[in-house]
Amino acid sequence: MPGSINSDGSVYNASGVRLGQINCDGTVYNATYTNVGNIERDGTVRNSMGMMVGKVEDDGTVRDSRFITIGKVDDDGTVRDSNFLRLCQIYNAPSPVWVAAAYFFFDFDLS
Repeated sequence: MPGSINSDGSVYNASGVRLGQINCDGTVYNATYTNVGNIERDGTVRNSMGMMVGKVEDDGTVRDSRFITIGKVDDDGTVRDSNFLRLCQIYNAPSPVWVAAAYFFFDFDLS
């Protein structure tokens, strides 16, 4: 099974190791509780220095800062990479910002 983002915001890899935390306000922390960025309500993804590093479109398409498609999020919460391979599953997300947060943890360097 790929990684997961649980309803409490905890993020785990496929081996069950906790990678970090996502808060309902869009703030993203790594496993040592260092702020690695945030996701704004409009889907804009920013790194910890406030630089725009990506965007989640209304249809679930995820683009990097150059507007190149790097993934897609399906309606069921499946997060896919640019080859449409499954990266992780989002379970019962209380906020749509969690969709973008998956890209902080799974196979992407958004720093």
